[in-house]
Amino acid sequence: MKYFLLIILFLSSQFVAASEGYKKITTVEGVVINVKKIRSSRSLPHAFYDQATSSIPKLYPEHEFYAKRRYGRLGKIEYSIVCYKESKNLSKVIISGTAVLNNEAWTFESYASEHSFGDKLLIVLEAIEKLPSKKE
Repeated sequence: MKYFLLIILFLSSQFVAASEGYKKITTVEGVVINVKKIRSSRSLPHAFYDQATSSIPKLYPEHEFYAKRRYGRLGKIEYSIVCYKESKNLSKVIISGTAVLNNEAWTFESYASEHSFGDKLLIVLEAIEKLPSKKE
């Protein structure tokens, strides 16, 4: 239990508002992705997913999940991703996740409408695969 609480505290200190240390990446297609380099941990990317999927229903009781993946691979990048709307009445879908490569880690977030979600998700995943080549 203590280990779990330490993970939660670690993650909450890492995931802050987009104005605090995030770098905007704009893809060729015009999709904006907010990316922040964070401290890597053995528990990433799983801990991000676990925390997001347990806290989103409590924070947003009217939420709607669009996609969730606890662990995925894009080339050498390991990632987790959670895509959701805060309310079924809203059209904005939040695409949020964590990516890890060796001892480097990033958190990322982007937004899409319900209608553009599929295309934007693919564009975000393609951009995440290229994170190690981006200059910090």
